Formats: sequence, structure tokens, C-alpha cells
Amino acid sequence: MEYSTSKMAQAINNDVYDLIKWDYPGIIGIESATSYWGLSTYNPSNCIIMINDNNVEDSGLLIESSLPFFYTPNVNQENVVYLSKNLRVTDKEQTVCDMVRYNRHEFHLFETLLSAYDGMVNIERLENLAKQYGILDKMRRLYEEALETEDEG
Repeated sequence: MEYSTSKMAQAINNDVYDLIKWDYPGIIGIESATSYWGLSTYNPSNCIIMINDNNVEDSGLLIESSLPFFYTPNVNQENVVYLSKNLRVTDKEQTVCDMVRYNRHEFHLFETLLSAYDGMVNIERLENLAKQYGILDKMRRLYEEALETEDEG
């Protein structure tokens, strides 16, 4: 898949609705996807676009340009929802797994896990997907930490 920001040169705002309007070819993921699905309070002015790059480590690399790109290996391009002809967003369960897989910011990760287990996602599908990635134990541990943090707050 080829990525270009040439269409975006005219856009003032690169939020999800502008990206839909411009039919940007990419996958919105991680915190931007949690915001789109209402799983967290993350409020980006520019959506984070996930780029498949098998030359980077699992933690990914964020590079600023006209859009924030998150270069990471093994972007799952099957668990997505089309927002326009070319623009996709990771589905809810994939989004939660990606937040755990890529060790995203603790606050939004905890919000996402609490929302997910509070009924915002299909838990059986989420846990099956997490098993496939080998992160089920990590996800459950982080969820417990999120519960403890919420109880302290």
C-alpha cells in the first residue's frame, strides 16, 4: 500500500472526519482508534496512521510529519472497518490488542482496558485475539493494574 500526504496539503485539520473526506489511504490505529471507538478520552488533532514496517521493533517508531505515523511490524490489516474507500480504522478488539502489543501510554491504555472489559467490546473475541498475539496474560495483568489505579483515584 502506498501512503501519500499530497492530498492533505490543502487540509487544515487532519482529524478522522477530514481523512474520511479526503479518502486518505491508511489505517487509523492505537490511541486514535481508541478515541474513534469511544474507548478512551484521547483527543488527537491529527490521527495516528499505522504503517506496516517489518524493519522496526515491536515498540514501533513515531515520526512526526503532516500526520503522525506509527511504524510497526505485523499490522493486522484484516481486523479493520472501512471509513471510506481507502481509509480504515482498526476494529475495537484489534485496537485494544494493539494498545497492549505496542505498550502505549499508560493512562489511555488503562482507560481502554477498563472500557473494553466494561462491555464496549466482545470479550471472547478480544481474548481470543490476545491469545493469538501471545499477550493475553499481559492484557489481563494490565487490566488488574487499571482496576487498582481506578480504585485508588
